Amino acid sequence: MFVLHTSNRAENLIEHLSKILEAPQKDVFTKELFLVQSQGMERWLSQQLADNRGLWANFEYLFPAHFFNQISKKLDLPLEQDLFSRENLLWKFEAQLRDLKSSELQPLKDYLQGGNSDRKRYQLAQQLAYLFDQYMFMRPDWLLAWQRGEKVSFPLESEVIDQAQAWQSTLWQQLIGMIDPAKSKHRGELWLDAIEHLKNERVGSLEESLPERISVLGINTLSPLYLGYLQALSKHIPVHFFLLNPCQEFWADSNKAVKAQLNKQSVNTVSVNETDVSPINPLLGMLGQQGRDFQALLLEQESNEIEISSFDAPETEGCLTILRQIQNDILQNQSGRKDFNFSDTDQSISIHACHTRMREIEVLKDQLIAGFDGDLSLSLRDVVVMAPDIQLYLPYINAVFDDIPYAVADRSLRQTSQLLELLLRFFELSQSRMLWDEVLGLLEEPVVRERFGLFEADMLTVSHWVQATRIRWGESADHRASLGVGAFSENSWEAGLERLLMGYAVPSDEQFSDGVLPFTDIEGSQAQILGNFYAFFKLLKRARKQLGQERPLSQWLVIIREYSGLLLLENNELQRQWDGLRELFENLTESAEVHTQSLS
Repeated sequence: MFVLHTSNRAENLIEHLSKILEAPQKDVFTKELFLVQSQGMERWLSQQLADNRGLWANFEYLFPAHFFNQISKKLDLPLEQDLFSRENLLWKFEAQLRDLKSSELQPLKDYLQGGNSDRKRYQLAQQLAYLFDQYMFMRPDWLLAWQRGEKVSFPLESEVIDQAQAWQSTLWQQLIGMIDPAKSKHRGELWLDAIEHLKNERVGSLEESLPERISVLGINTLSPLYLGYLQALSKHIPVHFFLLNPCQEFWADSNKAVKAQLNKQSVNTVSVNETDVSPINPLLGMLGQQGRDFQALLLEQESNEIEISSFDAPETEGCLTILRQIQNDILQNQSGRKDFNFSDTDQSISIHACHTRMREIEVLKDQLIAGFDGDLSLSLRDVVVMAPDIQLYLPYINAVFDDIPYAVADRSLRQTSQLLELLLRFFELSQSRMLWDEVLGLLEEPVVRERFGLFEADMLTVSHWVQATRIRWGESADHRASLGVGAFSENSWEAGLERLLMGYAVPSDEQFSDGVLPFTDIEGSQAQILGNFYAFFKLLKRARKQLGQERPLSQWLVIIREYSGLLLLENNELQRQWDGLRELFENLTESAEVHTQSLS
C-alpha cells in the first residue's frame, strides 16, 4: 500500500506521521524505519516527534543509497555491480582515453591535446564516470539503446546533440565490450530486474524479510528507479510518502501525457483542453522546476492507492503580512498580484544586500538577536538557517556566532573529520604557491603546532619573522620556475629562512655570506622556536617533491599514514578518525587492484 501524504505545512505532515505511529508494530523492539535525505531532517524530525509524542526512541534514519541497499540485501536482490561502480568506471574510462581510435571519439581526442595531458585525462575520466553513473539511474533506456547500436531520439535535434550522442554511445559500447558478457548488467538494469521481481512476487511471501512499514520524509525528488522501487515495495508493506507541496493545485507542466495520466488517476477530474491552461504562479514557474518534475514523475508511476491531503485554507481576514499573501497566491496557484498590502513595520520578508559572506553572517546575527528581543517566546531550536552550500560559511559562522549556541548539519566528511581536513590542507598547500598566510594558518592549528613543539605565543614570534623578512610565496626559485613564472628567489620561503638561520649563526648583520643578509633579531630561547619552525618547513618541502610524483594507489595509503604521524599530534580522537579513513583507503586500494587485474 503506497500512501501519499501532501500538505503545504510540515507541521501537518508530522500530525499525519504521529497518527500512523500510534498503531504499534507487532514486535515492540522493532525499529521505526525512515528514509530521509539529510542530517538536518533527522534532527528536526526527532525534535518534532519528541515534542509531539513526549518520548521518541527506537528509530533508524537511512539515506537513500543505504536504505535501498539494506532492503535489497534482506531480499537477496543484487543492486550493486562492482564492475560498474563509479570508482571502477573512472579507471576503465581512463584506460579508454589512452587509445582513442574511433572517429566518433575525435572530440575527446581534441580535448586531450596539449600540455598536462595526464591530468586532463584523469579529470575527464572522473567526469565521464559521474555522467554514466547518473545515466544508469536516470536514463537506463538510453544505455540499453546504445548497447544495441540504436540512436536515441530527442525532442530537439541538433548537430551538437548528435555529436555528443555519437561519442557517448561509442564510448559506452567500447566499455561494455571490455566486460565479461555474463557480468555486463549495469546497476540500472539490476534495479529494473529487482523492481520486476518485487512486482511479480506473491503478496505476503516477503513479510519476514521486510520491515513492517516505511516512512519517507524530507525528500522532494527521487530518481525514477528509486521511486519505482518504493512503489514495488508498497505491494508488500505500507509505504507512507510525506510530500511537502506549497500548492494544492496541479501545477506540473501541462503536456498531454501528464494530463492524460492525471485524468486517468482521478475519477473526479474533468478533462482539460490543452489550450485552456491557467498561468501558474510566477514564483512556482521560476523556482519550482524540481517540484513540478517530481509531481509529474509521481503521476507517471503506478496509481497511488491512497492520497491524503491536508492543505491549510488561505488566510483572508485581518491584516495579512506580505509573506502570508505570497503563500496564499502560491497555495491557490494564482498568477500573482500587484496590489500587495503591507505596513512599514512588516518584517515577514526582508532582503539584505551584503558585500561578503562575513557580512551576511553578521547581519544574520543582528536579525536573530532582534527577533529574540522582540519575541520572548522564541527559542534557539525554533530557528533554522539554510544556505545552498553551508560549508562555504563555516569559518564565518565560527567567528561570528562564538557567543550563541548552534549546530551545523549536512557537513561533508572533510568538515567533520579534523584529521582529514588538516591532511588535505597540508597536501594542497604542498602543491600550491605556498602563500605565507596559508602556511601560517595551517601551522597555527593546535594539533599541528604542538606536534612541532610550538606554543600559541610562539606563533606571534614566527609571524613577526615572516613579516620582517618579507616572505610572501614560493618555496624557492626552482619551485617558481616549475610554476612557469621565472626562477627568482626573492621573497620566497627559502630566502627568508636563510636570512633567519644566518642571523642566528652570525653575530652581526654586517657579516654577509653567499649574498645572504642575516636577520639578527633572534636571541636566547628563540633559537628553539626557529628550529621547530624550520622542521615544519622541511616537511612541507619534502611533501612538495614526494607528493608530486605518480605512484600506485596502494602506496598512497602508506604515505598518507606516514604524513599523518609527522604532521599531527597523536591522540585518541585522531586515532579513531584515522581508523575510519584507513578503511576508506583500503576499499579504494582494492578497487584499484581490481582495475589493474582487469587491464592485465
